Amino acid sequence: MMFQRIHLLLLGALFFAPVGMLLGACSSDGEDPPATPTYGVIASGIESDWKLIPHRFSELKAMLVPPAGEKGWEMVAQDAGGSFGAIDKPFIAVDYSAFSATGWRVQHGEKLVEIPAGSSSKTVAVEVTGAVAPQTSDEKAVMVLRGFYLSTNQYDTPPTWVDSYDPALGYTSAGFGIRLHDIQESTDSVKFSATVNNRLAPCDRDDATKGDDMNGAIPNAKTWVTVFYSVYTFKDAVYTAGHKEYFVNYEDYSLDGEQTSRPSDAERKLTIKGQAGLPVGFVGLQGFDFISNSATDKDPGCEIKAADECEGTGRYIRTMRARAKDLSYDQTKGEGVVDVDLLFVNEAVDGFNQFEKGGMCVNAQADVVLIQFKDGALLESKRAETAEGFDSDEVEEVPLDLCGRVPTEVSCP
Repeated sequence: MMFQRIHLLLLGALFFAPVGMLLGACSSDGEDPPATPTYGVIASGIESDWKLIPHRFSELKAMLVPPAGEKGWEMVAQDAGGSFGAIDKPFIAVDYSAFSATGWRVQHGEKLVEIPAGSSSKTVAVEVTGAVAPQTSDEKAVMVLRGFYLSTNQYDTPPTWVDSYDPALGYTSAGFGIRLHDIQESTDSVKFSATVNNRLAPCDRDDATKGDDMNGAIPNAKTWVTVFYSVYTFKDAVYTAGHKEYFVNYEDYSLDGEQTSRPSDAERKLTIKGQAGLPVGFVGLQGFDFISNSATDKDPGCEIKAADECEGTGRYIRTMRARAKDLSYDQTKGEGVVDVDLLFVNEAVDGFNQFEKGGMCVNAQADVVLIQFKDGALLESKRAETAEGFDSDEVEEVPLDLCGRVPTEVSCP
């Protein structure tokens, strides 16, 4: 049996800071000319999807990777989906905004969170030291989510129950989420908390004689989530947090046609009121959470239904989406209005509905931050996507190719 290798992307904290290069010598009045603006990237959405049917969460990777050496920013993606992932095609996308400004700093990092057996949540402390820590009263730091890597098989040695179930095949889910919260700043460091929720729940696999007792393995299973983050420090910036929460229901499963119900476009809008008059405004993703088939955290009108062979609230998942998109920014009001597009569902395409093992009553949440400053520019808001035909056993790298699009006056190493 082959156990999953631990992927070691982004070992340690990576720095991508402004070059601070001066344009020529001092001016005639003795003042230094302005520094060259540099560009940065902040993620605002993450999506994983399957072309045909839902699958287990086994090895799922979706993140933005900052420049290293001669490479520019890129998206790195993978979705294994258990044994049936080999007969389907995954899709991964990350939304982002590219900005340019002077005098800002950033530190990129990662935090591995091990969720112990029998638990569905863990909160860890993150501390970032070094140049990104605010040094003056007009500097403030903000943390944003850059992506994640979920794995179900990072055991140092095979678990004792490996003959009854291979943990590399993953598990059915009753929800998944990551939140960055409670920032604390000093001149030495920036501290915050990262909470990871990975809710394993049984469904229809319980045959230990065939090495397929997923249900029996779940109470003993660990999972691992690497959280990828960026901490930015801007001068004279304003950060305003926003939260959106609503229900996503897929109650009548195994029927042709669209069965998932969500709020309307207007009802998904989130208005974040920052500071009036600041010309630059864009949003970053600080977290999301999906709570599926909970008796307490669901739409009271949604009934949890399951096929006869499904023994619990766990579901194979086809789509997970947390996007803060289509931002409308009003400089005069200092107000941003964004569509918070959340989806967590197992609905298959028509003709493949037999793979759905039950309905889903989901509480969907997202944490979004409006970032405002006066000296800079929003260069673009785009989406990096995996190519058509992306295989489930591959790690896909998608270049953002920003240097070919940023203005010539912006430094692009």
